[in-house]
Amino acid sequence: MRETRKTAAFYAEALVMAAVFVAVTLALTRAFALSRGLAARAGELTDAVCIAANAAEAVASADSGEELRSLLGAEAADFGGGIGARYGEGLVPDPNGPYEVRLTWDEEDGLADSIISVSRDGREIYSLRTAVYTAKGGGQG
Repeated sequence: MRETRKTAAFYAEALVMAAVFVAVTLALTRAFALSRGLAARAGELTDAVCIAANAAEAVASADSGEELRSLLGAEAADFGGGIGARYGEGLVPDPNGPYEVRLTWDEEDGLADSIISVSRDGREIYSLRTAVYTAKGGGQG
């Protein structure tokens, strides 16, 4: 009879340990899957910030909307009320790339106000607003 109790206790213990092992494995799998998704979103945000920073430098260097378009490169195109360009995964200009940057250039009294928006596959990731004095307004240009 003692032998039967020991065997039953062993099986009960093994069953509990297996259940705990399965629960821990499922929790860790979920945590790793969640962290992978967060890392992918962080990579997208990093790329978007880099593209927006480059566009802001182009805005700071330009004295007009036409000059801004030329600084953005041959891939820059007009869109409703501004200038847009597309970038590939390597953050190089690519007309079919997943990243799209859109810039507005609203100039008044030598101050050019610009809104820079970066999206991926139609979903906005990052946006910033900047302004620069142009040579036309007597600023540094």
